[in-house]
Amino acid sequence: MKLFFKIVDGYLYGIANGGKKLMEDKELAKSREYKNDLNSPKDMENQVITDLRGKDWERDNSLLSSILNNIGGAFILLDQDLNIILANKAFYNNFQLSEKETINKYLDQLGNGQWNIPHLLTQLQISNIEKDPMRDFEITYDMGNSGSQTLCIDAKVINAGKEKCILLEIEDITEKVRADKDLKESIHRFNEFIYSSPSLIAILGGRDLIVQVANESMIETWGKGTGVIGKPLIREVLPEMAEQGMEDIFHEVYDTGLPFHAHEMPLYHSRNGKLELGYFDFIYQPQRNMKGEIDGVAVIATEVTEKAELHQKIKEDERKFRQLADLIPDKISTGTPDGNVTYYNQSWLDYTGLTAEDLLGRWWTTLVHPEDILKVEEYFLDPNEHKSDFDKELRLLNKNGEYRWHLTRAVHIKDNYGNLKFWVGASTEIHKFKEEEKRKEDFLKMVSHELKTPVTSIKGYIQLLMSIVDSGKNLDLNSLPLKSSLKRIDSQISRLTRLISEMLDLTRVEEARLELQKENFYINDLVEECVNDLEYSFTSSKITIVENERFQVYGDRDRLGQVLINSITNAIKYSPDNKNIEVRIYQDKEGMGSVSIKDRGIGIAKKDHKKIFERFYRVSGQMEDTYSGFGIGLFLAKEIIERHNGLIRVNSKIGEGSEFIFSLPVSSGNNVNSH
Repeated sequence: MKLFFKIVDGYLYGIANGGKKLMEDKELAKSREYKNDLNSPKDMENQVITDLRGKDWERDNSLLSSILNNIGGAFILLDQDLNIILANKAFYNNFQLSEKETINKYLDQLGNGQWNIPHLLTQLQISNIEKDPMRDFEITYDMGNSGSQTLCIDAKVINAGKEKCILLEIEDITEKVRADKDLKESIHRFNEFIYSSPSLIAILGGRDLIVQVANESMIETWGKGTGVIGKPLIREVLPEMAEQGMEDIFHEVYDTGLPFHAHEMPLYHSRNGKLELGYFDFIYQPQRNMKGEIDGVAVIATEVTEKAELHQKIKEDERKFRQLADLIPDKISTGTPDGNVTYYNQSWLDYTGLTAEDLLGRWWTTLVHPEDILKVEEYFLDPNEHKSDFDKELRLLNKNGEYRWHLTRAVHIKDNYGNLKFWVGASTEIHKFKEEEKRKEDFLKMVSHELKTPVTSIKGYIQLLMSIVDSGKNLDLNSLPLKSSLKRIDSQISRLTRLISEMLDLTRVEEARLELQKENFYINDLVEECVNDLEYSFTSSKITIVENERFQVYGDRDRLGQVLINSITNAIKYSPDNKNIEVRIYQDKEGMGSVSIKDRGIGIAKKDHKKIFERFYRVSGQMEDTYSGFGIGLFLAKEIIERHNGLIRVNSKIGEGSEFIFSLPVSSGNNVNSH
């Protein structure tokens, strides 16, 4: 509460509590001029008490009571024996005491003895107070159910008439003490947080970034010692930071008030004259004063060098993995536990003709043949299936719109607790193997059929002849169908022998045991011999030989004869409507000796021109099952010709016939026989 005094018509007025008149004393007003610029009500009260000396005590006591009752603070007046002779209203109210319970009571008898504090009573001896007025003496006062209060007591000696009295000013500082305690606790926690934190913390003042606070972790990281406090961070402590652009970032935070965050930022610090690289997560936060003005920047950072280097190593390993995966012809992918793919290697991109973004933007089963999707769904929808790795044969769609067979495997990678983290999958194209497997199956069926046909025929003719002989009749041999039956048996045995020979040759080729007995001979003579033999067996066909050149070759006569016979019999077999076959002997532009076998048969589609020389391959179509054979004759022919350093090729169109040509080096005739 504020108390003001002024002189009006020779009277002293105190204005307080809305202008209530406190006292009138003409002589007192004349004896001293009171001014309204005194420091505090307490100063005014002291001055009033001082000026009351020598006045009539009772009158002055009444005047003093009037003054004290209108001052907000609690006051009591004690005689030399510490007997209470005066107390103001604030005292009664604050300590819940009545005038009857207070006046003429000794201080140590007040209330329930809360004032019976030996140390206080000793200090209040008048002899002590005269020498050294009591100031800021703190006690804890028990208020009963209201709890305790902390009081601050000032005591001084005043002269009241002829008596000396002790005036106590009692201030309740409970809230102040609590506030001070809270403030100290807050400061302690603040300091504890900053200085004991493993994080790197600093507070920089002003735009010059003066280091005001820096904890041990930050000082150790800077490597410049504790002398950095009070110095500009960039200009003196870490000048190397300016070259790395950090000063500009600090100033931007200071000027704009926007914080700056960084993750694993590389920074160089100079320690012992050497720049050391470290990685840091940090935030630069603007600091504001009580007016809301920015007056500094706070730095909270964490050194994450080991983690950053680990991340870099992981990224480098991932980069190497991707490079390695891109070099692998297999289609490599990774995915989440629910089957969502997160990575495709380059082989996937090349196979599908799609970009990585396009592939990742679609569910991978859209690439699976509709008939195979069930295999995938059963696996991913059944939790029990996840106990084993994925291993299925699937048909996958390529960029040409074709489904090709793949062996798709996926292994699940688990964490230390056995939980599925992700998948690594590999798809290997096995389309050729599947086709080969099918051809083998077809080959076995065909072998069974081809071998069974001549055997059945031979057995039939033999059974016919045996039934005639076993009949017991006297038969004329000339009337028996011996000649025709034996011819058929001989033909079927020849066919059976040829089939067995082809199978044996196939085995020799596969095991690299096909031997060649080479010699110099005229290819023209070999062609003529083969044609003569075939004309005897295929009387309905007309085979014409055209000799443009006559030349020698160095090779295995029997094996090359095998090629000729196979080529001519194929020409006859696949020319059901026109049996005219032309065999031409000539030298091509490169000087190679060539033999051409041309028919006017059903022809071969262009897409099959290369495939017909593959093992077990047979041209598909409506006529596929019409013509017998293993599908190895042309394969063997190609192997034999290539082992003679020659080549074999075909020219053909559907419905226009075919021309098979094999070319061999022309021999000078000086080569010797060799194996």
